[in-house]
Amino acid sequence: MLVEYKQLGEAIKRDEEDAEAGIISEPNREQYAPQLARLLRTAGEHNFRTLRLNGYSWDADQVQFAFLFDYPPNAGSREPQSLYDCILASDGPFKLDLKYRFHVAQTVSRAIGAFHSDGWVHKSIRSHAIKFFFSVDGQRCNFSNPYLTDFEFSRPEGGKTRLAARAVDVERDVYLHPERYGLKPNANFRRIHDIYSLGVVLLEIGLWQTAKEIHDDIIECNLDGDRPTGGLPAQTIKKAFLQDAESRLPHRMGNAYKEAVISCLDGKWDQYVGREFESEFQKQVIQKVDPRAWMS
Repeated sequence: MLVEYKQLGEAIKRDEEDAEAGIISEPNREQYAPQLARLLRTAGEHNFRTLRLNGYSWDADQVQFAFLFDYPPNAGSREPQSLYDCILASDGPFKLDLKYRFHVAQTVSRAIGAFHSDGWVHKSIRSHAIKFFFSVDGQRCNFSNPYLTDFEFSRPEGGKTRLAARAVDVERDVYLHPERYGLKPNANFRRIHDIYSLGVVLLEIGLWQTAKEIHDDIIECNLDGDRPTGGLPAQTIKKAFLQDAESRLPHRMGNAYKEAVISCLDGKWDQYVGREFESEFQKQVIQKVDPRAWMS
C-alpha cells in the first residue's frame, strides 16, 4: 500500500484565534481532502492514471490526512520506481526506450488533461510523482503502466492558494512556473502552472535528463560552478528549458514533441477558456506527444 499525506498544520496555525482555542484537529477545516477522496475513488472512470484509493483518515496528532492507495493488480510488494529515479539511473534496466518514452509522455499528459477537465489542479507535477511498479517477483518494472501520485497539494482550481513563504528547494522548485517560483509565490495557482510543470517533465523524458541536472549544467557552464543562494532566477531556468527544447529535442523525439514541450512552457493558455482550453490542450500537447506524430 502506498501512503500519501495532506498536511494542514500551517493552514490551521494561520488562524490565530482557533489556534489559541486549541481547535487544531478538526478535519472539516480542510474541505479539499474529502473532495479529493471522492474524486480519486472514481479515478479509473476519468483516466487520471491514479492508484485505487483504499481509504483516508485524519491524524489529529500530526494535523494531516493520510491517503491510502492500493498497489496495482498483479504488482509485487517492491517499492515503486519513480520516473525521476529511472532518469538518474541513466543506463541499465531503468532506461526507457523510445516507445515507452512516448507512451509515458502521452499517458501522463492525458491524465493531467482529465484532472483539469474535472476542475482540479495537481500542484506537484514532476518526475518524482510518476511511478512504475514491479512484477510479483520484483525483477521487472512495468513501464507500460505509469501512475500519477503526490496529491498532497491538489485542490479545485477555484479554491484558495496559501501564498505563504517557504524554504527554497531547488529540486522541487525547478518544476514551478515563474509566477510560482521563489520564497513566496506571487500568483494563485492555476492549471497553466500545472501545464508548465508538465512541460518540464516532458522535457526530462525527451532528453533523459532531470530538470535539476539541467539547472546545475547552467551553473557549471555560465557561473563556473558558483551556486547562487536560492538557485537560479526562474526566468533563467525557463529560458534554458526552452533553448534545450528547441535545440536538443527534435533529433531525439521529433518536431511535434518539441512543439508540445514549448507549448507547455511558453504557450498562451490564458486566451483559451472553457471547453476551448481542453480542445487546445488536446491539439497542442496530447496529439503532439503521440508517437504517430513523430512517425509522420
